[in-house]
Amino acid sequence: MYSSTSESKAREAVLYFEQVRAFFQQASSGKQAPEAPVRIIAFRGEKQFRPYRINEFATAYYTGTRDRDYIVMQDISSEHYSEAIHEYAHLVIRHSGLKLPVWMNEGWADLYSTIRPVGDQARVGDVPPGYLRTLAARKWLPLDVLTSANQQSPYYNERDKAGVFYAQSWALMHMLYFDPRYRVNFNRFVASLAVGESFADACRDALAVPPAEVEEDLKRCFMTRNRIAAIVNVKLARPDDNAVVTPLADFDSRLVLADLLVFSGKAEEARNALVELGQVNSTRPEIEGSLGYLAWLHHDLNGARQHFGKAVALGTRDPRVCYQFALMEPSDLRVGALQRAVSLRPEFTDAWMQLGLALLNQRDYPGVLAALNHVRNVDEDQASKLFGARAYALAETGKLVEARQNARDAKKWARTPLDSEQASSILRYVDRVEAAR
Repeated sequence: MYSSTSESKAREAVLYFEQVRAFFQQASSGKQAPEAPVRIIAFRGEKQFRPYRINEFATAYYTGTRDRDYIVMQDISSEHYSEAIHEYAHLVIRHSGLKLPVWMNEGWADLYSTIRPVGDQARVGDVPPGYLRTLAARKWLPLDVLTSANQQSPYYNERDKAGVFYAQSWALMHMLYFDPRYRVNFNRFVASLAVGESFADACRDALAVPPAEVEEDLKRCFMTRNRIAAIVNVKLARPDDNAVVTPLADFDSRLVLADLLVFSGKAEEARNALVELGQVNSTRPEIEGSLGYLAWLHHDLNGARQHFGKAVALGTRDPRVCYQFALMEPSDLRVGALQRAVSLRPEFTDAWMQLGLALLNQRDYPGVLAALNHVRNVDEDQASKLFGARAYALAETGKLVEARQNARDAKKWARTPLDSEQASSILRYVDRVEAAR
């Protein structure tokens, strides 16, 4: 957490978010947690927050890429914790790999935003402040309008329209998640939306309920005040107060804010801040790394490679910068930067995976096996490459039984015709090596 508020409030807040993180670790079925720590930036108030806000009404927001995650808060008062938890839920959804429509992403985040401890358990599903009043006073959106809104929609971005969009998204999500009629098929419904089905098709296919009937049930549910919250059986014990407090030097403070501009899409402001910072800190690798990310996020791959390369040459301590630079280099030049990345972060799974593949190109088969032994979890679309590389390296080092099993696993996890053919080729190669022996 980076904050310009008092130390006591910052300490209280970061410990609270540790509880929230523990809840999601236990309750979420997401397949991958963020590898890098989440940065929470908490300002002192609206004036300080204004240059970094993303729209006219947000008092907190989440922004991030595969490399960085930020939760940004206008202030750190406890009454705004629910808004920050809402943003943390977005982070969890993003790292779960689910591609959800805007209404479900927002509704699910709001569903969890009211999480609160009950003993050593957690209660979820209470009504966010003001939502019942909004639903009672405003005209509801037709469900086809609500469920087709995207991030460019005025219902998502404009203050006078967003209120009913958020409240109704929460209400719909609440019914689908808690009502016994819908809960039984909820996971199938989410899976249908995640692969791109329309709301109407997902209702018919996964819920076996016509969309018009879902709309009627939603209105009836909230007219009869049939609302449910639930106790979730997870441990919410307060973490040990071991937060280390460190005053930030001027350079570090300005760099954190410049990075926030980079990752929140304010390109011109970010570039100006970094150039100004670099005028008196020209040898600091952090500036080149941030300029690299700025170029990368705006699809200037040549500029990104140059800046990342300068950061590595200046001795960066950021493993993600080393990793990004390696991926922009030809395969035979990647090894050094990838070795630097895993030395800086030994649990860096993606870097170990790419290091194993780079060493395979160099025919360093013991090195391939040593690197890939560090890969404990991998996305399904990478599994075939992992097992295929292990199979080839095992065959080259004479371990044919293990090589054959890994080649079969590569075939099993193949997701494309090319992956399948490569796995079959490795199996044939193992057969030839065995016959020759």
